[in-house]
Amino acid sequence: MSKEKLYLNKNFILLTMGNITTKLGTKIYEIILAWWLVQKTGSAATFGVIMASSLISVVICNIFSGVIIDRFNKKFILILSDLISAVVCIFVGIVVMNDVLNIPLLMVAAIILGATNSLFSPSIKAILPELINKKLIVSANSITTVIGQVITVAAPLIGGFLISGLAVGLGIGFIINGISYLLSATSEMFIKYKYVRESKGNLNVFADIKEGYSYVFQQKWLFQLLIVSALFNLFISAYNINLPLYYLNIYNDDGTYYSLALGAQATFAILAGLLIAKRNKKAANPALLKQQLLFCGIPIVLLQFVSISYLSILLVGFFAFFLTTFNVYFFSLVQQEVDRDKSGRVFSFIFMVALSIMPLGTLIFGLLSTKIFDVVFILSGVGIILSTLIVKSSHINLNHNLQKSI
Repeated sequence: MSKEKLYLNKNFILLTMGNITTKLGTKIYEIILAWWLVQKTGSAATFGVIMASSLISVVICNIFSGVIIDRFNKKFILILSDLISAVVCIFVGIVVMNDVLNIPLLMVAAIILGATNSLFSPSIKAILPELINKKLIVSANSITTVIGQVITVAAPLIGGFLISGLAVGLGIGFIINGISYLLSATSEMFIKYKYVRESKGNLNVFADIKEGYSYVFQQKWLFQLLIVSALFNLFISAYNINLPLYYLNIYNDDGTYYSLALGAQATFAILAGLLIAKRNKKAANPALLKQQLLFCGIPIVLLQFVSISYLSILLVGFFAFFLTTFNVYFFSLVQQEVDRDKSGRVFSFIFMVALSIMPLGTLIFGLLSTKIFDVVFILSGVGIILSTLIVKSSHINLNHNLQKSI
């Protein structure tokens, strides 16, 4: 099947449209929420508490969401999670538009949205291999990545215009987000998806959770990559939290260089996605993933020794390029190789690990940032590189035990 046919695949287009609208709506809402809360309370602490509530909700619910995804109709789960999110956002938007500053209500909304996200994100990854030819999965993920990066760039611009140009408040922000969920649900309703109910006996949540974890541990290639990915997320936190401080201290930056670095990050990520989508010749495999992680670590280490601003911006771009390549091939490999009836639990486990490790890394390296600033990028980059070498030195072969699942 040719790559061009992916663009004519109605199911992929509908799924992507739904994903685009929810991501864009959520990003705009978060920008408006942060600005509105700072204006009303004079502090960013409240925004942090609300976002933490959502994160905790996602992590906890991911423990159970995979069971639901594997047991029930994935298309129905996508639609239902979007509709619940839409109702919550529109209701809270109406309340807030009446100038009612109710922080507990915002926290409850964040918790519910976190719960629905714990269903939506793994479901959209798990359903993709059932909608398109497996040979097109890498291209599909690269296109999705490009769109995601475009949204990352566009959302702050749109959010800023809504705040400053149209004086949009939080109530409208919630309603915009609610409408985006409604549009997503509508798009997903037209997806042609044949749900095959597999006989699994009576629902036993904890037994199903145990089965899912056992499956991850038994698939050595998957378990090994998850360990490496967890370590990567830990060390990348040091990079993320110290990058603004780096430009401030080294270049006496007023925000210009840091903004350019973020722009380079998005641009190189988009470039990586486009190149993968165009070529699509390399098969996703653990050896390729390991290679990309090694390449991720090198630019970060070099960043510590660079004193030329534009060279540092280029290194940030190269890091984003290899990180994007890793992410595209990682999710593609999981989608291609994991058993269909386990995919929901596997993706829930992946998201749970990522969302748990990164805040931990942010806390650790945030507290240590001033003490280790002179070597922080060396620690981060070398940590990423060693996370792959440790696997090799432990006699774990990343190229074996790949199993065909479908």
